[in-house]
Amino acid sequence: MPHLAYEHRDKDKITVSGITNKGMVRPGNEDCFDIKTGDDCPEGIDSILIVADGMGGHEAGEIASQ
Repeated sequence: MPHLAYEHRDKDKITVSGITNKGMVRPGNEDCFDIKTGDDCPEGIDSILIVADGMGGHEAGEIASQ
């Protein structure tokens, strides 16, 4: 089952959300994402969206995207 990790809504801004899914081939989810907003961003930057695709089938692929 997909896991919704973060969702941010503001009526005057874009809505962003993230979801990952292990797919039909691998036994575990090796993908990762993060959404940084506000004080988590450098000065002058409103938000940062980070996406990292795991390395399915490789040793330690589940931590490669972390």
